Order: sequence, then structure tokens, then C-alpha cells
Amino acid sequence: MEHLTRADFERFWRQVNVGLAEHCWEFKGFLNKEGYGKFATRANGKSKNVSAHRVAYRSIRGPLTKGLVIRHLCHNPACCNPAHLEEGTHQENMRDMWTAGRGHRNLGETATKAILTADDVKEIVRLHRSGVRRGAIVRRYGVHTSTIKRILEGSNWQHITQPMGIVPRRRGKYPLHP
Repeated sequence: MEHLTRADFERFWRQVNVGLAEHCWEFKGFLNKEGYGKFATRANGKSKNVSAHRVAYRSIRGPLTKGLVIRHLCHNPACCNPAHLEEGTHQENMRDMWTAGRGHRNLGETATKAILTADDVKEIVRLHRSGVRRGAIVRRYGVHTSTIKRILEGSNWQHITQPMGIVPRRRGKYPLHP
């Protein structure tokens, strides 16, 4: 974002509803599906979209610290009020999101593209523990082999598999072999 010019900053602020200091100043330009503003710039002859709240922070407070993110203290992703923006770690930002109730975690059957049910997952684990091969389980449920693998590794459907004694591992063999 070092490529931003004074003209870029002036154009940026024309796209922000600047109001009272304590209110959110929302970006009037393009918002992505999560509601974050995206500001179009050009650098080295190429078009680039940058996060509006990062432009706002940088224009008032100066360069961003490498490795840090800009947190919305107001929890409004379209807000560009520098008083509502603060540098922080990714972990702090995620904690803020969950504390404010903005985290979306569609587990299991509530996931948009879920094919399996909680009962299916329990049966998959039971079948595997009884010696049924993974390929047979894949054919029975009509899902990709990686779906079954992730269930048996404990990386998917953890809310079902962990109570069944499946502990996720980063590497190695399946933790469920009897």
C-alpha cells in the first residue's frame, strides 16, 4: 500500500461518509460480501483493490506495522473512522469478532453444502472402527474420499467426532484404528 499518492487519499476520502467523530464513517464505494470496503488504486500500471479501512488508517496514522492487522473497534466492517480503527494481531482481531458475535461457524448439517448428517458421521466412524474400508464408506455415502479422510482424522465434524474419542492430529496415521 506504499504506492498510494496524495491524490489517491483525496479520492478515497471523497468516498467516505465523514460524520461526527464518535460515529462510524462508512465507505460509499464497493463493499465485498463481508461488508468491507474495497478501494481501487493503480500501481505500476496495474489496478489493485485495497481494504478501505487500511487506507483510512494509513492516511491519518501513517504506515502500518508489518504483521499486524487493522481492527474495527466498532465492529462495523464498512467503517473508515480512524478513531474506530486500531492495529492489532490476527488473534486479537478474531477474538474481537467472536466476542461481538460476528463469527459465523456453520457446523455439520448447518453448513451450506453439507451432504452428511451427524448420524451419518457417527455411522462412518462406527463402520471404520469395525473394519470397513474407506473406499466402501465413500461409495456408500457418495462423498469424496477426502471428506471421509477428514472425518476419520478428526479435522471435519469435530463437534461429533471429538466426543467419540477422535483427536485431530496435524500429521500421521488415522487416530481411530482399534
